[in-house]
Amino acid sequence: MAIDQAILESEYPGPTLRFYGWSAPTLSLGYFQKLADRERHKESAELTLVRRSTGGGAIVHDRELTYSVVLPCQSQRELFQSASNLGAILELYESVHQSVIDTLGEFGVHATLHKDSLASENSNILLSEPEPFLCFQRRSEWDLTVSGYKVVGSAQRRVRGKILQHGSLLLGASCFAPQLPGVSEFDRVQLATEKMAPEKVAAHLMKKLGTKLGVHWSAETLSSEEQELSKVIRKSRFADPTWTARH
Repeated sequence: MAIDQAILESEYPGPTLRFYGWSAPTLSLGYFQKLADRERHKESAELTLVRRSTGGGAIVHDRELTYSVVLPCQSQRELFQSASNLGAILELYESVHQSVIDTLGEFGVHATLHKDSLASENSNILLSEPEPFLCFQRRSEWDLTVSGYKVVGSAQRRVRGKILQHGSLLLGASCFAPQLPGVSEFDRVQLATEKMAPEKVAAHLMKKLGTKLGVHWSAETLSSEEQELSKVIRKSRFADPTWTARH
């Protein structure tokens, strides 16, 4: 996450797409969540904790594929008509999530935008109070669902004319969040027709998203500025107990 933030805050080299996993299961709080709220989810109590720079509910990062994309807000103007507004760029949500839908379809998984499947959703999930602690138990219109289960959630942050969107594709249920099935589950919830390796999904998604955004991705390493800035951001924010406990 520090690298994502460094790319967003550094001198912009061009459209950037990253895929990554986690070296150990980790719980990330949304920016506005209270630290004390983690007591609402006992299964993840022992996990390392970090606070994201974006909002939303807590995520157990374990059996998933995490992505991030950084773009100038004014790019692809035909796609990003809402880029002049201060809020979220909805067209970017749609572009990324439609690319995920197309990618999952190649693996035999039928995913839909939540706004397109509201009629079949359980309204009790939408109306529950207080709002669920976990991101994947919440619903917004741009989330992706499979058989009623949320499998993709994303969030955005703007800095100096650039936008970061990052999110998680839930590939399988974690023992630290057993109530959340992923797209490769076979035993409890039949959501997919085959197991999907993260690197295989990432390769397909990279092509789909490149086509959707009109971007040709090429493999690059972090610049020296991004490397140094990510170290500073990690130390001053994500690894700082004060940052974690700020709300």
